[in-house]
Amino acid sequence: MHNRKQILEDALKCDKLKNLDKESFMNAWKAVAFLYPGLHPDEADNPDGGWPEELKPFAEEAFRRFETGEFTDSELYPWSEAMKGLDARENMEIDLKKIEILEANSDETLCFSARLYINGAFAATVHNNGQGEANRYYFDDPQIRDEFFSYCRNLPDFDSPYGPLTADEDLVIGDLIEKKLSAHSRGTGC
Repeated sequence: MHNRKQILEDALKCDKLKNLDKESFMNAWKAVAFLYPGLHPDEADNPDGGWPEELKPFAEEAFRRFETGEFTDSELYPWSEAMKGLDARENMEIDLKKIEILEANSDETLCFSARLYINGAFAATVHNNGQGEANRYYFDDPQIRDEFFSYCRNLPDFDSPYGPLTADEDLVIGDLIEKKLSAHSRGTGC
């Protein structure tokens, strides 16, 4: 996901998209489809189509290339990239590394610091001060933050001795820490 994001960021810096060669533009257009799978090219000029203003020129250029014969129908509508983007969101791989726990500071909640990885790439640092507050997340990329929070909040409820708990990012992180600590205590690593 990070590579596609960089491809799109690089293309956004281009003053005239029509000056990009076909391969460079196609890579950027596929990145749009992957990163924004809910956007449909036909809706780019519709005020209710959901297209961010900075991405609309990509749709205009894709249609221009289609009308001149440079793009085929399947290149204009890169649905397989959009499906890959949806799949990446539905199957988000979440991991924590460099977990540091301060038992002495753990009062109402576990006091910890960890590095959050999403789909194998560093995404954020996560902290909890152990005083009963929610976790604090330090993401460099607000889009990845929003995708992570949305993913966590749409997971099935967590079972607990007190009944089902609505899934959210703090429960996901807490569950992952618990599993890693349990594996570490069994000698299978952390």
